[in-house]
Amino acid sequence: MRFGHDPGLVSSRILQYTYGVRGRVTYDNKLHANMGNVEVNLKDDGKVVENGFIVLARAGEEVKLGDERTQYGVPTHDGQVFTTFRIIRTQCPHPILSNEYGCHQIGTLTVHHPEGNSGWDRGMAVTFLFGDTELKVKMTVEKTGRTFFLSIDCLH
Repeated sequence: MRFGHDPGLVSSRILQYTYGVRGRVTYDNKLHANMGNVEVNLKDDGKVVENGFIVLARAGEEVKLGDERTQYGVPTHDGQVFTTFRIIRTQCPHPILSNEYGCHQIGTLTVHHPEGNSGWDRGMAVTFLFGDTELKVKMTVEKTGRTFFLSIDCLH
């Protein structure tokens, strides 16, 4: 039985889980007002939710071998010189918060980005690479092109 363990035998997969990262999202009164465990902060541009679930791929979605999904972001503070990304998965296809029932942190990746004068100078791209027997997460500092990787075994 090599079917599920040999990525060369499979051209695509249907995802069992929704994958994403914990991150800051804009507060939406219709979505967040009646939810428990919402971490809300006031920022210059209004209310933000600190523990949002930023989806890169949804449960039930088909991904081909080598598919990539990318999300761009910036540090939350101008003086911030590193960012820790929390990789989250859940069986729910439409999660709102990264700490809602069924969400599990499956990995972390810390990216050091001391270059630049502001948060926008330290922009990053997080890319999930799907289709193999493990999930690969790639973080790239946009200004320098420096890249960091994390592999997460999806067979366990």
